[in-house]
Amino acid sequence: MKKWMTLLVFLPAATFAAPAVPEDTVTHVEFPNAVTVLETDSSLHVAIRGKAGDDSFRFDYTKDFGPGANVVTRQRSASLDFNLPFTPKRDRRDRQWRQKHGTFCSMGGLGFGFVSAPGAPDAMHVDMGASYEIFADLLSFGQHLRHHADLSLGLGISWRNYRMTGRTRFLKEGDRLTLAPYPDGADIDFSRIKVFSLTFPLRFRQELSRHFSYSLAAILNLNTYASAKTHYDLDGTPVRDVQKRIHPSRVTVDFMGQLQYRSIGLYVKYSPCHMLHADFGPTFNHLSAGVTLFY
Repeated sequence: MKKWMTLLVFLPAATFAAPAVPEDTVTHVEFPNAVTVLETDSSLHVAIRGKAGDDSFRFDYTKDFGPGANVVTRQRSASLDFNLPFTPKRDRRDRQWRQKHGTFCSMGGLGFGFVSAPGAPDAMHVDMGASYEIFADLLSFGQHLRHHADLSLGLGISWRNYRMTGRTRFLKEGDRLTLAPYPDGADIDFSRIKVFSLTFPLRFRQELSRHFSYSLAAILNLNTYASAKTHYDLDGTPVRDVQKRIHPSRVTVDFMGQLQYRSIGLYVKYSPCHMLHADFGPTFNHLSAGVTLFY
């Protein structure tokens, strides 16, 4: 007959304290999460799941009885042997507290990436290596779901820079922003469009393991300000042309995918919406990729 004994360990630290570990000890585990002992007429099996500081720890011990009996021992852990600096650790008690209370509020989350402009006119050559975006989630409210997932709605800001370094510049003619060549003999620096937005991300996040997770987000952007700036020198004289009121699309939507290890992540973001109003400037979409911190 089989005998099952499952020990869920919730005792104080003093319970497991021992003056010394005997020399013939097979293994010594402090603060295991669960211990299961299975005994049959021909074998004994001990399974330990989790230990102090490592919920992924696994230890299995099997001993057969009788002549020619074997002993099989297995031990593994999915945890890595190093920690990245400036990344907070989350222990088992923290996850249990979050799951118990259901909802959460968080602050912070930064992103930096390089920007491209798919769908732009042929003359608009945005240099992705010189174009970038910076964004931050200032405040998020969320709900924990089952299976280590959560859903959150946040408030943030975004600053995007679409920069051309070729022979074409942004030039405002009347109330419309156009693409035009530089004057003959100009020493070209850059011409760029800047867009500032308030953002409202709706994000689903799923834990893949203790430290890895991914998230998918739909981000509503309220584009509150945009301007165009061009820098070049002509006959040794610096020319600085700044144009405001270039009519950005007031509301756009981004779709973002993110892969996270602890507090460091990689992301890709795409918007099928036009960044500028079609009646007042060249139309183009948004594509960016980069890194995130503290999400």
